[in-house]
Amino acid sequence: MNISEKIKMLRKEKRLTQAMLAESLKVARSTVIAWEGKRCLPEGENLKNIARVLDTTVAFLLEENEDTGRALVVKGPIMPMSNEEQHLKETSPIILKLSEVRYMLDSLCGKPDIDDIHIIDELLNSCKKISAKLLLDETAAGRDL
Repeated sequence: MNISEKIKMLRKEKRLTQAMLAESLKVARSTVIAWEGKRCLPEGENLKNIARVLDTTVAFLLEENEDTGRALVVKGPIMPMSNEEQHLKETSPIILKLSEVRYMLDSLCGKPDIDDIHIIDELLNSCKKISAKLLLDETAAGRDL
């Protein structure tokens, strides 16, 4: 699901018309139509405001996924999560939040402090390395996540 589809879906879930969303964001209705029609993408302050009005995060809006709307059916016994899998489950939201903060520093705050960006980049890289190592360890042990 792309950003245009997410904006439309979230707007409809909140039972807002395009005009109502436009008014909340202080933009023209044609702008909302363009965002939902993939003719242009919201940026900067508009993106932040869309997330606020639609009760979501900038990271969620920007994240591309292949959601088909179909439920996943699991057959057979479900194995309990290992400690590593539990750790991955707990750190994934942290990685997502750090990515969102990094994006906001880059895009929304004008000229961010280089030290802040460096710290966030280091945290993101560390989390990703830990997640990748845990995934490799689990795969080597003969289990799929």
